[in-house]
Amino acid sequence: MDNPRSDAGAGPARRSVLRMLGAGAVALAAGPVLSGLIPPARAYAADRVAGAPLTLTNVHSGCVLDVYGSTPDDGAAVIQWTATGASNQQWTAVDEGDGWVTIASMNSGKVLDVSGGRTDDGARVIQWSANGGANQRWKLTDAGQGRVKIVGRAGGKLLSVAESAATAGAAIEIRSDTGHPSQWWTATPAPYRLDATATESRPDTPLANAGGVAGGITYGVTRNGWSRDGVPWYPVSGEFHYVRHPAGLWERELGKMRAAGVGIVATYVFWNHHEQTEGTFDWTGRRNLRAFVAAAQRQGMLVWLRVGPFINAETTDGGIPSFALPGSRTDDARYLARVDAYFARIAAELDGMWAKDGGPIVGIQLENEFADGDPAHITTLRRMCTAHGMVAPYYTVTANSRFDKDTAIPLQGAYTYRGWERGAGTSATSGFIYGTDEWTANTDIGGSTYDTLDYPRGFCELGTGSPMRGNDRFLVERAYVVAHAYDSVGRGANYLGYYMFHGGTQMPGLSGDWPLTYDFQAPLGEFGRIRDSYRHYRRLHTFVTTCAEELIGTRITRDPGQIMDPAQTRRLRYIGRFDAKGRGFAFVNNTQRNVTLPARSDVQIRVNTAGGTVTLPATALTMPEGRYGFFPVMTDLNGVDLRWATLEPLAKLAGDSVPTWVYWAPDWTDRALAFDSATVITEELGTVGQTVTGNERIATVPAGQRTSLLVRKAGATDPSARIIVLTEAESLSAVVAPLDGRDRLVLTGRANVTGMRPAVRFSGPAGSMITAEVFPAEGLAPAAG
Repeated sequence: MDNPRSDAGAGPARRSVLRMLGAGAVALAAGPVLSGLIPPARAYAADRVAGAPLTLTNVHSGCVLDVYGSTPDDGAAVIQWTATGASNQQWTAVDEGDGWVTIASMNSGKVLDVSGGRTDDGARVIQWSANGGANQRWKLTDAGQGRVKIVGRAGGKLLSVAESAATAGAAIEIRSDTGHPSQWWTATPAPYRLDATATESRPDTPLANAGGVAGGITYGVTRNGWSRDGVPWYPVSGEFHYVRHPAGLWERELGKMRAAGVGIVATYVFWNHHEQTEGTFDWTGRRNLRAFVAAAQRQGMLVWLRVGPFINAETTDGGIPSFALPGSRTDDARYLARVDAYFARIAAELDGMWAKDGGPIVGIQLENEFADGDPAHITTLRRMCTAHGMVAPYYTVTANSRFDKDTAIPLQGAYTYRGWERGAGTSATSGFIYGTDEWTANTDIGGSTYDTLDYPRGFCELGTGSPMRGNDRFLVERAYVVAHAYDSVGRGANYLGYYMFHGGTQMPGLSGDWPLTYDFQAPLGEFGRIRDSYRHYRRLHTFVTTCAEELIGTRITRDPGQIMDPAQTRRLRYIGRFDAKGRGFAFVNNTQRNVTLPARSDVQIRVNTAGGTVTLPATALTMPEGRYGFFPVMTDLNGVDLRWATLEPLAKLAGDSVPTWVYWAPDWTDRALAFDSATVITEELGTVGQTVTGNERIATVPAGQRTSLLVRKAGATDPSARIIVLTEAESLSAVVAPLDGRDRLVLTGRANVTGMRPAVRFSGPAGSMITAEVFPAEGLAPAAG
């Protein structure tokens, strides 16, 4: 486990008109949140300006402040124009001290400037690169009734419309105060927007020295994501330590993990458990690594070995036996000789279990949290692995490690609860604002030493909870840890790896200064207890694994006024993932640990696509605190476009002439689906209301109703797709399971699906009646007897 640091958040938001735009109301460009971080110039250009985007509307004309022609050039004229919502009509303020601000265009990053530094009446206002001049400083003063005057520092003149004109296109100038309403303005938050035509530039360039054919399967990895046999693959891994759980229960517990959509089990290999006395190894009982790997394979899981030798893991000396500590974590000859002997034994124990041999081991992590060592040591460890036949398609390191390029793939770590801090941490962490890779690396794992655009985003340690010790006790709340995973997917992660997904019990004498319990408040507890987070994680995993092709083909696009301070409450937290055709998903979040967020009544996003603007939803929603999720935008339902929906995607089921998309209805939304107005919607189960507004046909699902719809194009006789809409409660019991040759949707009552192999296994309270519904039911062949 990583021991990251955290940064404290800033103070509360201020919501008055003056404070929205004036001094003290904006996030500083180099304040306590951003200072000291790696400049994210390539990965995140939107931090060139700060503060929530605003629209400045002239009281006299009703037109808005606008940069002529949307040009980014210095010297471009500033005019008033009819509101369009475009970024050249959005502005943000940066506090310059003593009540003065610069007012910057969200389109160009240039600031309002009085041309030539003039101070006479009629001097024209333009945009120009910020240079600190007095002709670029402004102060807002109250004009009453929610209106403001914008006063220039040079000359004290007011921002005004030339000739007091009420027509669009009139120039903006400075002029002495005349009391005319053409010198008054209102500042209102700009509409939330995403630009699907301007996504992050992250190519699908294959990574060198990674992937390849193993066991007849082609494993791939690019700077964007992962694949198997050329098909996009979204890996989901969960940590489960074999030495911390009874061997006789491994298979049962691995089955639970697999049923939660976890396709890879990750585990540290504990050197100090296997070789307590130099030269004497123990691979029996709980230490029987081969039996653990074999159990995972029987449950249909792949394996990611984190071989260290240093692993941390809250175990004594980070897993290194005391006899091997001298020279450890370096290329010291004595240390490497001991590591070599250890690796040789691992290789012998796992002979035939590697992917190249048809086994389940597809990944090896080298070292752990190697932040201060020589990068050449990682190269040495990889060379030693391969020399002993420990060969896997993927070699990884934790993202705070130093390593030689093309030696390993860095995977990140992030923790909402931090057991190494009092009370698991009391500051507002960055994992709820769709932050940049550089930012989260600095706040969560102590920094990174590589260009984050060179590798796919992914996690090996997304914390599901935390260990505790002494009398420092805390409760891990499901909403925070699961929202953290949603945030990670939203900001572009194409690999979810959890630490821990299953808790355990430490071996006496090998837990360092930590207690024996290693429950972690994980989705599966120390003794196999299924926690509430389990079902919520499973719901997310069902989506990312069944819809991997649609998700991995997207790139992120950010809120142009993105919150940069996790303690800030003034603005919706949102981000988009879209492909080249503008198809994708809009992620929204109103959850933040250690910060009380207000309900947001302004949840409506305008998505700019190559084919036009999609407004999601038709009417703004109110999002309560503690909720998070994502909505589809321009989903291709086998030839019918689902323009948007206030439903969350759950799964895609192929294998029929009519493919099925499964969604679920969050309790807080209006449960709407929008299609082109000519789309024909037929009810299979339940009823829906239908309205046509402009070019959209909107179907609304009643609350609490399971619904099945068929959709087809106008003029077509056969349906293109089936849409199943589950209630929120039903979605938490939903599992996609392989049954009789194909994937099927399984809904359970008073039970959990707790295994997939050799057959689907159900578990429920003793004496209860377990029910299950399966879709599609056609072709099911119950076993005889």
